[in-house]
Amino acid sequence: MEEGHFERHLNRMRNNYKNKHDTFMRLLKQEDWVCRIYGDNAGLHVLVELEVKWKEEEVVEQAREQHIEIHGLGEYVIQKPKEKKVPTLVLGYGNLTEDEMEQGLAVLREILDK
Repeated sequence: MEEGHFERHLNRMRNNYKNKHDTFMRLLKQEDWVCRIYGDNAGLHVLVELEVKWKEEEVVEQAREQHIEIHGLGEYVIQKPKEKKVPTLVLGYGNLTEDEMEQGLAVLREILDK
């Protein structure tokens, strides 16, 4: 640690994840199906709101059938809201390459274009 190895490692990781963040945000903002993005200023996941016409659970299920591991925000709530909720996906990008990001978003685009 005295030689600065840990600090260099942290700086490399920060730079690596910043590049991943910037790439994912650039790709995500090009998608027509994205209504709103939350949490894009920190972390390795973002929340993406879809149009109300989509059913969150169906989108998640179809994505998983295509081997795209995503979650719906509804999986994280204790009490289901009584009113119709805005379908929101939880998308992580920390362990993805740019090609994997592009492929995953292409699968979501295909699902949401149906």
